[in-house]
Amino acid sequence: MEIITLESAFEIARNEFKKFISENSIKYKKNDFSEKGAFYLECSHNEEKHKTIDNINISFREDDERRKLNLPKNLSEYHKQGGGKELERKIIAINPEAWKCSIYSQLENFKKFEYGIELNESNFTVIEINKLFKNYLL
Repeated sequence: MEIITLESAFEIARNEFKKFISENSIKYKKNDFSEKGAFYLECSHNEEKHKTIDNINISFREDDERRKLNLPKNLSEYHKQGGGKELERKIIAINPEAWKCSIYSQLENFKKFEYGIELNESNFTVIEINKLFKNYLL
């Protein structure tokens, strides 16, 4: 199985997103693709089903936790990070090409509300990105 790059994933997602919006007649006040690796949607309040969310950000970004190994500096840090088993898991999971997709909304009190999704370089497909859009945009 070929692992997809961050740039390719974003381009595929952006193209699928444009198709998804037109096929589902979803209306947003603003679509912004200017930020590299992310798109921003400001939802329309004209439709009843979109009243609870003001905006949604979908971003594809490097996963620093899996790209670089953060070794504990002392024994105390070693234990705080989970000990040997956790360190072994982190070493196995290192991937210099690691990236992840995240979805969040900016709340009125300027806090981010991040939705728990697990879309990354190892499980990204057109089917998965369309499932993600259906779950969060319909």
